[in-house]
Amino acid sequence: MEDRNSGRPMTDKNQHVDGRSPGGAANTKPVASKEKRRLMVTQLLRSPVLNPAGNEVGRLEDLIVKLDGGGYPPVTGIKVRVGRSVVFVSNKNIDKLAPGEVRLKTQTLDTGAFQRRPGEVLLAADVLGRHLMDVAHGRIVQAHDLVLSPGDDGWRLTGVDRSPQTMS
Repeated sequence: MEDRNSGRPMTDKNQHVDGRSPGGAANTKPVASKEKRRLMVTQLLRSPVLNPAGNEVGRLEDLIVKLDGGGYPPVTGIKVRVGRSVVFVSNKNIDKLAPGEVRLKTQTLDTGAFQRRPGEVLLAADVLGRHLMDVAHGRIVQAHDLVLSPGDDGWRLTGVDRSPQTMS
């Protein structure tokens, strides 16, 4: 995996916190898909969420991953603020994730209040800015940003950026 700024191979500074190689487990390596570039969570937070016609329906508040017991956690959906409500949008209804823009596949949203489910982690609320244990190197690191990578089965959380300049 390359450094997102320089394009050079990753150094110890940006390695995955758990010590996995960028290839990871056999089923979690990003492969050719519609989206090819990695995204940072901070590039997406507070982005407008647009319907297929390009009209803003809300703002992205958080990304949700599911800890499924192995490999890189998949993004299962997003938490979106729509007026005074906060709703869940499944990854199945997301057409595009890009810096500053989230585009949906559907015109309508389930307006039921967001409810967290067991095993779900909210990346901004639960991880971003927190101290984590780097088990491979036996030290505490701070998650200044999080790396999302595309795969044939959707986006996955694939890394932690420890460099402090990423915090906003």
